[in-house]
Amino acid sequence: MGEPFFNQLRTRLQMGYSVSLESHQTFGMTGFSLTVHTQANKFSAKEANIYIETFLSWFTQYMNVMEETSFEDRISEMIKSKVSPTLAMDDEANQMWAEILIQEYIFDRDQRAAEMMKQLTKGEIISFCHNLFFRNVRKLSIQVEGNPKGTSSTSDENKDGEESDDDSSSASEKSAPKKGSSVPNMTLLSKSAIAEWREEIKAVQSTDEFHKECKLSPVFKMVTKVVTIDVTNKVK
Repeated sequence: MGEPFFNQLRTRLQMGYSVSLESHQTFGMTGFSLTVHTQANKFSAKEANIYIETFLSWFTQYMNVMEETSFEDRISEMIKSKVSPTLAMDDEANQMWAEILIQEYIFDRDQRAAEMMKQLTKGEIISFCHNLFFRNVRKLSIQVEGNPKGTSSTSDENKDGEESDDDSSSASEKSAPKKGSSVPNMTLLSKSAIAEWREEIKAVQSTDEFHKECKLSPVFKMVTKVVTIDVTNKVK
């Protein structure tokens, strides 16, 4: 998912100088974050959020048309990256220390993940995406704006000072289907599409009040069986 995210938003739409996707595990709760750092005079925070939401829908279509051979190739690449030996002692130490910090002690986590990946099917991934993106959505959007007042965005005018046009040649080039896929690439949205976008948003005005409204879940940790051997008492 990270490669298509970078390709669509960074390479094709030129949204920002930094576009990244990361997964997180915090006290047994799994999540992921999509981050876009864009220039304030190119895209507003609202526009960045809209394109992220649009990507999630696009990615589901992308998975639907992906051929089984391509899916298997990507799974094989991910498994290879998991089981490949670390090249530096620092990397190995950081992985081990991370397990100690979260008190789960699954020092062979990558190997276990690789074994689970071997059993994954394309249908399971598509079902997971539908459930995570559209059915049971739990989302926090953090938007930091640093633009001065009066700065316009590219949805109002382009680099030449002319109004953007969805029928322009650049937009047509960006919407060209990727070779071997029937899903067209993402395109820049028109001003009217940006203005008409509606999303149920609940802005956080006070972090203290927001914390009171949150439902707390018990801390869950995956702990492996640890065998302790008492070596203080010598056998006579």
